[in-house]
Amino acid sequence: MVLPVSWSRARQELDAAIRLRAPRAVLGLGVSRTRPGVQVETRAVRLCADLPDVDGLRQADLGPGPEALGLRFDAAPLARQLGGTLSLDAGRYLCNAWLYWMLRDHPDLPAVFVHLGAFEDLPAERLRAALPGLLASC
Repeated sequence: MVLPVSWSRARQELDAAIRLRAPRAVLGLGVSRTRPGVQVETRAVRLCADLPDVDGLRQADLGPGPEALGLRFDAAPLARQLGGTLSLDAGRYLCNAWLYWMLRDHPDLPAVFVHLGAFEDLPAERLRAALPGLLASC
């Protein structure tokens, strides 16, 4: 599914989809014009940049919870299979918020976020081939 770049709507739609679909794991994808290649995010932080979303709203703090949260599984095999690297910084915008919400609000559901560089061409078949490894490592 494609989530809106909206602080409130993205979270509502994400939570609704998880309740409806009951997934075994969740993979988030986002594009970042400032990142080289493929980066598998391993950590999200509670504080975000005070930037407006598509609705013109700002959200600098994601609410109660730890200052930072990390993945509860080894994402290195996924990064290798995707031809990417591990990252400790999911940014300070909605990609970071998505990962933070998943790790904080759905702790029993394995989740990972992958940033694609602006001009990165990640073939869908390569991504599909990596998913069983993701599920196995969770």
